Amino acid sequence: MTWARRGLVGLTLGLATCAPAALDIVDECDLVVSLEPAAAAPGDTIVASGGPFSEVYDHVVQVGGVAAEVVEVERCLECLSCRESDPDLCLACGPCLSCDEVCDACEPTLSFVVPEDVPTGSTTVSILNAYGSSSAVPFEVVGATDTSDTGLIDSSTLDTSTDTASTDTGFVDTASSLP
Repeated sequence: MTWARRGLVGLTLGLATCAPAALDIVDECDLVVSLEPAAAAPGDTIVASGGPFSEVYDHVVQVGGVAAEVVEVERCLECLSCRESDPDLCLACGPCLSCDEVCDACEPTLSFVVPEDVPTGSTTVSILNAYGSSSAVPFEVVGATDTSDTGLIDSSTLDTSTDTASTDTGFVDTASSLP
């Protein structure tokens, strides 16, 4: 066999070994999610409850189509352990009667930061992970609130009108008594 032919056979075998392996098919869940608070400013942290959630790195959260940073995921480890102990009866996306009591006692959460470059107004939040995706959850992006206190008085709220009829300055008007 020539070197060229050996190279072609080697390349063909090499490509065959790189063929995709069979993947386990998992149920695709509809992530059921609620947000707290339902309105926030860019930079604020929002907590999504529901799930199922996995790990921080495994989530894509979008606020109005803009990617948000996932900062924390709290999972119900007791519930997960119970579900894994009975895989024939417990599906990732469905009820698990043998674990209901354990799973009802906790609620998984995911925390994310509202992106700085998302426009204000009514929008939606969507979450995607290895289990599936959420429907678009209504959300309101509000303008940033200024919490700094400069110590200055806001003059726009002061009443600057004067009532000259009742003002007594204590001075005598000598100009009107001159000849």
